[in-house]
Amino acid sequence: MPSPKKIKFSKLERLLGEHRGKSLPFALFRNPGEEEIHSLLQNDRENPGFTGGDQKGFVFAPFHTGASPTLFLRPDQAYRTPVPGGAACAMDIGPRPDTEAREIHMGLVEEAVREIRTTSLEKVVLARRFSLPCTLSAVEIFLRLCQTYPRAFCYVWSHPDSGTWLGASPEQLMEFDGTRGHTDALAGTQPAAGFVAPAWSAKEYREQQLVTDFIVEKLREAGLEPEVGPTRDERAGALWHLRTRVGFQADADAAAGLVGALHPTPAVCGQPRGAARDYILGHENFDREYYCGFLGEVGRTGPGSFRLFVNLRCLQLRENSAYIYTGGGITADSDPAAEWDEIQHKSLTVLRALQNSPD
Repeated sequence: MPSPKKIKFSKLERLLGEHRGKSLPFALFRNPGEEEIHSLLQNDRENPGFTGGDQKGFVFAPFHTGASPTLFLRPDQAYRTPVPGGAACAMDIGPRPDTEAREIHMGLVEEAVREIRTTSLEKVVLARRFSLPCTLSAVEIFLRLCQTYPRAFCYVWSHPDSGTWLGASPEQLMEFDGTRGHTDALAGTQPAAGFVAPAWSAKEYREQQLVTDFIVEKLREAGLEPEVGPTRDERAGALWHLRTRVGFQADADAAAGLVGALHPTPAVCGQPRGAARDYILGHENFDREYYCGFLGEVGRTGPGSFRLFVNLRCLQLRENSAYIYTGGGITADSDPAAEWDEIQHKSLTVLRALQNSPD
């Protein structure tokens, strides 16, 4: 990978405009806690695929590999630039009311709860997709996400085989430096009311434990020893989650194989994973494509290194519309009305960045 050149954001915008005009792949991203935008541009439309090893670039993987291809961007051009100044989006925007969608989603939750109570299925993540008019550019939305969510992984991905996606993900799938790695179990959601962590219910702790247990199991199956940290409260924008970090030591091949073993985790699919995936594919009325997939940079800190995030709190741009994806985990204790409220609150992450776009 070429060493990233530091350029002004105005020049980067011109380069991106030229790239988009030729329908060539590019990725922009801002890592959590950083104040610098990284941009990677590929000079052709080739998709070399994600193989790990000594690859350098950016991977964009779907929720279900049978439906959409895993894409890999080769960094023919690499740049870095400070995040331009700007105000954060207003946080007082409310969810978009939709009585019909509410009834449909609550019905899906009720059906899933019955399935969980009468079969071996323990948890399933049910998602919703909705659209609204949008005339903002991908770069404008990306900058708003960066300015509003400094602790999230904010990105724009554009590729002729996937279209344009953006997001502000709170969840890291895995980070690996060549010898040591860690992954996060992130589950349980409550809206933030100030900076005091909420009281968590038994349902939310159970949902979190399912994800942690799954990660530990997959590490041990790979012959690795999990190092499980404490479960902590984690604020992500206007939401609180439960997070448990699990560390490990491995070589590059084992770490790359672990990505495939973990994805998709119970946090975005369910448990047991095969049954949950089948339930999702049979009951959701849309293709998730890259929602709940993973993405991130590969090879920047050394051979075999990577930093991958789960594609949550995201949207897809299509012509003059934004398609917003949001979902929540369903267990035997789930309340349909509360589950609807949860996905409504999750949708606010990207709705705030679109609020000046005409309805």
